[in-house]
Amino acid sequence: MPPELIVSPELARAMSEISREIGRQVGLLIERSGKVFMVLVGDHRQLVIPPLAGLRSAGGRLKGVRLVHTHLAGEDLTDDDLMDLLFLRLDLITAIKVQEDGLPERLYSAHLLPAPRAGKPWNFLEPEVPSQQQSSCAETISLVEAEFARTRPHKDQAAGGDRAILVSVTTARSKQAAQESMDELAELATSAGVAVLDTVIQQRREMNPRFILGKGKLGEIMLDALRLNANLLIFDQELNPSQIRSITDHTEIRVIDRTQLILDIFARRARSREGKLQIEMAQLKYMLPRLGSRDDALSRLTGGIGARGPGETRIEIDRRRINDRLARLAKELKA
Repeated sequence: MPPELIVSPELARAMSEISREIGRQVGLLIERSGKVFMVLVGDHRQLVIPPLAGLRSAGGRLKGVRLVHTHLAGEDLTDDDLMDLLFLRLDLITAIKVQEDGLPERLYSAHLLPAPRAGKPWNFLEPEVPSQQQSSCAETISLVEAEFARTRPHKDQAAGGDRAILVSVTTARSKQAAQESMDELAELATSAGVAVLDTVIQQRREMNPRFILGKGKLGEIMLDALRLNANLLIFDQELNPSQIRSITDHTEIRVIDRTQLILDIFARRARSREGKLQIEMAQLKYMLPRLGSRDDALSRLTGGIGARGPGETRIEIDRRRINDRLARLAKELKA
């Protein structure tokens, strides 16, 4: 596929015909070179994008792929499309509106903006007929990347290390206690060698059971992460396994909480054999309820802050092996 086109006219037509025939949305994740990275098949209304493992490091830059997919119900780019664009940091998202005869009507595309325009962090391109594309896909992506780089702070702190945005969600009427806790979290992060790029405190009537904070606020944080070149979110509140999964699956960025940060600091500073064993046990006990048959959230925590300490506590270790390790550690500590 020519890299300068969003999608070639022939491919747009083929995708439209297949989509109409099977009654499902179909999509392609396309790298900047024009190579197809992944083929997706959804239902009549939507596609589900799996975690994009192996595509550039989390945080800081666009993902390096664009999504081209079909729409069968005559809809423009949907809110779900735009959330995927933002949370997954896609280069570009494009919907091919499929007509009743199975032919493509137009391409509807959008890209991210480093600063919201009219309250929205994305910009819509003019709809184009596939065979009459005028805009250059490569040039558009290059301009977007350049704009993000221009608005990024000149001093790229800890370029080779962890660069975090600290997040706190409070249900209290006053922000004072949350601010004091946030100040303490910032000190902890700094002592762990993390560059703190920004802090965010959200007041809510109640915690969001899925994301802990509102999805709109999470979108704002992800835009800041892209602009500031952050690769880590540290939450002041303890997150349960489901919340970690939900946030990482939606944002493709590493997420830890205050407990993991503190355990990491202890793992750095433990010197005695007994101290190292105790920290390893604490880390294993913390990880144990967070393991699942498919926990992509934890699989992204195998490097960097929040992942120091025992080499065995990677996602591939199952509960039995962790329990075995805990039993051995307990015996060593007793001895």
